[in-house]
Amino acid sequence: MLNTNNIEKIDVLFYNAGVGQYTPVAEMSEEMFDANMDINFKGAFFTVQSLIPMLNESASIVFNASALANVSMPGNGAYGASKASLVILGKTLALELADKKIRTNTISPGNINTPIYSKLGLTEEQLQGFAENFISKIPLSRFGDAEEIAKIALFLASDDSTFITGSEIVAVGGYSAQ
Repeated sequence: MLNTNNIEKIDVLFYNAGVGQYTPVAEMSEEMFDANMDINFKGAFFTVQSLIPMLNESASIVFNASALANVSMPGNGAYGASKASLVILGKTLALELADKKIRTNTISPGNINTPIYSKLGLTEEQLQGFAENFISKIPLSRFGDAEEIAKIALFLASDDSTFITGSEIVAVGGYSAQ
């Protein structure tokens, strides 16, 4: 349970916690499934639920999901489902909180240059092959930068997006256009 005693009012809530554990459905343990869902979806659900009373009128909630909420690959069953759940949660909250003028949107980034790739346990050569494989499928021929996703989050949090709610911005360098 989140301790909300010292929180006064909130203008922007950006939910960015996540874990990616990929295993084929036939091989996934219940513990691994629960880890994906608990961190990626359940944590977001109950964090937002506990903070709703503290959100200012016209506040903005932004979830960071994943492009893998919309497209899949082998081993993505639980992770993709957990991130797709965030997209639906964002749409649901947009309807439920509209009377308070609270906007809720989701960003679903594709491959972004972050330190996460070094935590996959791959050799430098394997990482290079992984990157080259994905980059060859991205029309803009590169991974995105964290700053680009931050700018989307800032836009959704700002007064420049006051008529946007229940939306998902998919930032994949054109990958989904194919």
